[in-house]
Amino acid sequence: MRKVFSVTALIIGTVIGAGFASGREILTFFGNTLSPLLAIPISIVTFLFCAVFLLVGARVNASEIGEVNRKIARPLEVVLNIFMLFNCVITFSAMLAGTNALLDSVFPLSPLYSIIFALLSTLVVVFGLRGLMRVNSLVVPVLIVVMTLICAFNLNAPVTLYFEKSSVSNVFIYTALNGILSASVLTTVNGLSKKEILLSSALSAVVIGALILLLSLSLPSVSPSSEMPLVELAKRLGTSPFVFAILAVLAGIFTTMLTAHASISEWINAFFNNRVLSASVSAIFCLTLSFLGFKRVIDIFYPVIGVIGLAYFLVCVIYLIRTSRKPFCVFTAKRHRSVHKRRKNT
Repeated sequence: MRKVFSVTALIIGTVIGAGFASGREILTFFGNTLSPLLAIPISIVTFLFCAVFLLVGARVNASEIGEVNRKIARPLEVVLNIFMLFNCVITFSAMLAGTNALLDSVFPLSPLYSIIFALLSTLVVVFGLRGLMRVNSLVVPVLIVVMTLICAFNLNAPVTLYFEKSSVSNVFIYTALNGILSASVLTTVNGLSKKEILLSSALSAVVIGALILLLSLSLPSVSPSSEMPLVELAKRLGTSPFVFAILAVLAGIFTTMLTAHASISEWINAFFNNRVLSASVSAIFCLTLSFLGFKRVIDIFYPVIGVIGLAYFLVCVIYLIRTSRKPFCVFTAKRHRSVHKRRKNT
């Protein structure tokens, strides 16, 4: 079960970034007329995404995302690498920008905040995926508790119980947005049994669905243009909840930042073969792009990344279907050879 909880923490820590923890993602995709029923399809699709990516990781048995893409779609390997790299760069840059946007509301010192977090991220990424899992295992439970408490004290009656037409497609795009970032790490996780994969995916889906439900019942009272809706809700409760909300969003920023940074670093490491140099180069590059601003990146680029994530998910599904037939083909081929051999002997 230790593996299950570690992988679950990794998934949730990847999904609950600054966009999720602040509530900005939800407002971008669904507005503030949220239906609590959104939690159900998002949970189901989250389970499917996690399960597929972990199954790909178990079957490919690769240590970095470039090798995964080469094995699942050799003709499209370059395209997939560009998509994944673009996603990670935008996400890492957005997380760095998020630290400035969040902490400037307390004490304006930009860009010092993003520089500090870029350095911290570099130190953790140098230790690889094991270090990433340890950080997520510590941070994620605290993050979930803080988000739950803030939402619980701001619950409102549902705005609507019906889905708008745009919400149906946005469920897939929104889940794919979070899925493609986690895919860069989950597809390199190997050594899990099918039972562990299903349990990790199910547990992650339940937690994500529960948080979506709480957000859908608390965010409608916030302005759709709010940059940090959850922090705004916490501020209404007093100074202590406000501080805890800032810490929770920072934790979400850091866990997502680590996942994106690790993926970029692994890609660059294929050229430099130096983990420290690769982590440093990726941090400096994304730190420069972070000056685009947090809200602008989410509102403009995140829907695009969602579409890319959906395409990547379909590629992974096709790979699993295609490779699942191979054992059957081998078995039937051996059976046919044995039959021909018996006929020849007779």
